[in-house]
Amino acid sequence: MATPPSTTNLRVPRFPHEIFEFIIDFIGYDEYDGRVEWLHWCSLVCSSWEYRARPHLLRVVRLGNTRHVESLHQALLQKPHYRPLIRTLKFRFPRRDHLSTKPRLARDAFDNLSTVWFSEAISKIPRLLPNLYKLEFHRLPSFDIIQSELPRFCRRFGNIRSLRLGHLTEQTFYQIVHIINEIRGLRSVEISDCSWEQFGRVHPFQQRRLSEVYLDLRPDFEGAISAWMIQSDSLSALRSLTWWSYKESRDQISRILKCCEQTLREATMTIYIPEGQLRE
Repeated sequence: MATPPSTTNLRVPRFPHEIFEFIIDFIGYDEYDGRVEWLHWCSLVCSSWEYRARPHLLRVVRLGNTRHVESLHQALLQKPHYRPLIRTLKFRFPRRDHLSTKPRLARDAFDNLSTVWFSEAISKIPRLLPNLYKLEFHRLPSFDIIQSELPRFCRRFGNIRSLRLGHLTEQTFYQIVHIINEIRGLRSVEISDCSWEQFGRVHPFQQRRLSEVYLDLRPDFEGAISAWMIQSDSLSALRSLTWWSYKESRDQISRILKCCEQTLREATMTIYIPEGQLRE
């Protein structure tokens, strides 16, 4: 995702609406790209919902603290026509290093890391979003934050079809697998910075229901191949697998494709390879 200018996070309630509309039209929107996520942030959080946001700006909403939850909740109550437009909720927790390097942010981060705002989000938001399709978790510091909320979470978000987990510690990943196994309607999972061994923690019955898997794998080629062969039956329903390659050689990539042909015969395999790696 493109890094937004620092000014996009300023409060600008009197910013000319015509200029804002021009920016939206100029940048456009690609639901598979996400490069204009900062526009969602600018229009839905920093401007306090005062703009007549276009529908495509309401597809993705990011929540990171109590203020965000309350702002979204009030907007959904006051403007019911927003409710069916929101398809994705992103729960973004702050970076841990901010606690020690930025004193002002440390106070906010301490509040963000508590269970308060997450609990409020579960209580207030799901019932107002009839078309919610996808959930994303970024930098979840500890499963303890949502462990006490798990039954209510799965009950409220039981119809979610897509889940993305990003920037999780290894321990947190092992713990949060419970969520993957409890959401019965889940069909698509995207996991960044994980290994095949970790993915194997997902219950086999849940694996059989998954039709799309996107993995940003740690460099663990031999482990991936062996785990792949073992889990081939569990992934029988898989139709789409995306792999982000980092350090695999051409020979290793060829072996990956051969393994895919043998074990995932009905799935579409996509490998993203950095341009510099292709020249090696």
